[in-house]
Amino acid sequence: MEAHYRLLLNAFPARHRRQYQEEMLGVLMDRARPGQRRPTLVETVDLLRAATSVRLRALRDTADDHGWSTAAAVIGIVAAILLASLGLRNLVVHLGWRLLVDDIMVRSLPDVLHDLVWLPVVLAALVGWRTGAAAIAWLVTLAEAVVLVERYRMFPTDLLYGLRPLLVAVIASVGLAMSVRHRPVAKLLGRWRTAGLLLAGLLVVGSGVAALLQVTIVPLPGGDAYRETDGRIYFRTLHLSVDLPATVLYLIALVLLLIVLAPLAGSVRRRIATVALPVVVLYLVIDRSFLGYRMATYHFSPPLPLSPEQWVLLALPPVGVFALGIVGLYWYEGRRRPDPVR
Repeated sequence: MEAHYRLLLNAFPARHRRQYQEEMLGVLMDRARPGQRRPTLVETVDLLRAATSVRLRALRDTADDHGWSTAAAVIGIVAAILLASLGLRNLVVHLGWRLLVDDIMVRSLPDVLHDLVWLPVVLAALVGWRTGAAAIAWLVTLAEAVVLVERYRMFPTDLLYGLRPLLVAVIASVGLAMSVRHRPVAKLLGRWRTAGLLLAGLLVVGSGVAALLQVTIVPLPGGDAYRETDGRIYFRTLHLSVDLPATVLYLIALVLLLIVLAPLAGSVRRRIATVALPVVVLYLVIDRSFLGYRMATYHFSPPLPLSPEQWVLLALPPVGVFALGIVGLYWYEGRRRPDPVR
């Protein structure tokens, strides 16, 4: 009988068991009827309900702790700066191509606004308008999701290209919303580290300029407007060569970001890494596992929608990595946390 009760009590968190298990076990054994060999159905349901309640309460408390609130504030602004920088990079690259090739299609106003839409979020967060930054971020994210769903019907590959920034947008929105009650990120990080984040964003924008500087003039006979040869794309008389300087700028921006985050508390850094890992995993999954699908959808008509197996492949790795990260985070911190009973 005692073994069955102990098995049910394992549903409670370890710290709760260490503090209350013997007391709960004593109460359960005292209430057992003579000759009873197993817990009743009512007892089983009641214990599982209580264990679930304790775990949910612990999860709520940990979500409100200082580590998560600080991490959310940092994650929100970093993700917003990344999205704003990538949007500005797209705009700079297109304007550069317009200067090099006169007959490239002019970007529409919605496309330009799409490139600039995260700038107000960054500005609002930096000046301390936390509620406004979170509200704008959520509006932009929901609009991005709606547009992505609509484009998927006509161009399924757009989902693959848009899913990664959409995930970053969701992370930015959640982080900014969680940090509404936190102090402004400029005060949290300080003047110099905030400037470091902005400099990293400018390096991302600068990578677009570096890519344009790698454009080499190559004469093409026949006046073809577009040709693809040996994996190299030619546009009239222009050839975009290896983007090494842009890659170097990306790496410098990454190193600068790590320098900015290094002085944060270990608990904050661990939470930031837990949230960042699913984005990296999703990027690798799309980049490595969907090349054949992208080529098939590009060359065949009508476009091929994603199969159920491909949806699972898209969703399972990042979700699984995030779940394992959360479990590993609390397991690690639970081992380091002193036992309140001792």
